[in-house]
Amino acid sequence: MAEPKVSWTVYEDEKFNDFPEWNIGKINAGTETPPTKEIYLWNNKGGDTDLADMQDTSVTIASDDANSQDVITGHWIHARCESIAIDEEGNDIEPDLVGKEIGGDQLVTLNGEKQREGVIKGTKNDGLLTNSSCFSKFILTCQPPDNAVAGPRSVYARIVYYYT
Repeated sequence: MAEPKVSWTVYEDEKFNDFPEWNIGKINAGTETPPTKEIYLWNNKGGDTDLADMQDTSVTIASDDANSQDVITGHWIHARCESIAIDEEGNDIEPDLVGKEIGGDQLVTLNGEKQREGVIKGTKNDGLLTNSSCFSKFILTCQPPDNAVAGPRSVYARIVYYYT
């Protein structure tokens, strides 16, 4: 089967829009509500033929910028998957509402709605919210520590998965 086609989107104004980047802007560590971003990670968004499922799908952050390593090693970014997974017997596994620190080798598992943990389906679909098995809805939150050194940082979210 053909490889997955991954798309990053946000849902705004009752439609999906491409999500090229999250510019967080200035944060006063420890004094503000942490900024969050709701993201929809699609497999085969609007595709007219079936593609391979994404398996063992997870998200972390990384950076090629030496000045941004504190974001990764300090785990400033937290993630939580909001799509409900199912176990081997088909029972719901409720999403973690708190989220977990990500960065480096710390990852959060993503899945499509009512799919096994880590699976995002690649079935053909019309790219609408009703195709929730073909996307994972997840939230990223930036929570720098109170003693964070001021200055710009540059990191990116990285999706890890395999397909057969």
